[in-house]
Amino acid sequence: MRFVAIDTETPTSFNDDLCELGIAIVDDDVIVETRDWLIKPYNNCYFHRNSEIHGINADDTKNSPSFDIVYSELLPYLLNCDVIVAHNAVFDMTVIKKTMLRFNLQMPNLKYICSRNVGRKAYCGLSHFDLATLCEINHIDMGIHHRADYDAVSCAKLFLCEMQKLSFSLEKMIDSFGLKWDDINVDGYIPSQPSIEKYALIKRGSVTNELLEEAAKVLCENANSELFGKKVCFTGNIGISKEEAVLMAARLGAHVQKNVDLKLDYLIVGDNPCGGESGKLKKAKCYNENNKASIKILDCDTFLKICKLLE
Repeated sequence: MRFVAIDTETPTSFNDDLCELGIAIVDDDVIVETRDWLIKPYNNCYFHRNSEIHGINADDTKNSPSFDIVYSELLPYLLNCDVIVAHNAVFDMTVIKKTMLRFNLQMPNLKYICSRNVGRKAYCGLSHFDLATLCEINHIDMGIHHRADYDAVSCAKLFLCEMQKLSFSLEKMIDSFGLKWDDINVDGYIPSQPSIEKYALIKRGSVTNELLEEAAKVLCENANSELFGKKVCFTGNIGISKEEAVLMAARLGAHVQKNVDLKLDYLIVGDNPCGGESGKLKKAKCYNENNKASIKILDCDTFLKICKLLE
């Protein structure tokens, strides 16, 4: 029997795009082939923190193919296997599925197995089941961690060790741990964008000049948004990181600025950790009350609902 170990790397925390995809093909318990693709994400846009993890940036992928082209090369490998294996598979499967939906690509009817979930059974005495920990236990040289080709190979080797540890054939692994890719709900795994109804008001980061420069490079994805062409500022804890908020606003065509001034169009207001109204909110209200400006004040719920237009 044959399985394909797969790993994805993402350019942003929206988890609906890829910048790298790697696979390792295993036939009769032997890795017979590996492939790796650098992929140009939408607008070739990256978050700094993502690049810090995997080391890939816009210069690396500016001449790379888009996912739909890569997928035409990937699909034969997927169709010619019994199961897909990935570590923390719900993440990789969701990222691929969301990207496929964006390109209107046909979903193959495949099963997948999460090597992390298998590891919980095979190494039940451990407290951590991340790829690095399980590879270390099995003396697997990971190479460059968080690069898709190396992680796919590491995942394949780990899965073979797990099969041996459990004395399971691949067929029994599929029967015991196999899940249907079709059953994944793409809205069920969005760690970077909490639901509008349930999100924690947590203060995370601030709007920096570097972030504003990055946002200025983002192309608009929805010119019909009410924020299109408007000057926007944030205050308080809006439930997601300021980096995500700024870049989402930029994708709606807004021009984000750090401070409230007379030319501001929208102030997005979240919870003030100090209690009461923030200085920015007080300043905006003062401008409005004295007819010096006409700043529309939006709560964070409304902002996140507007951002749903990106999906």
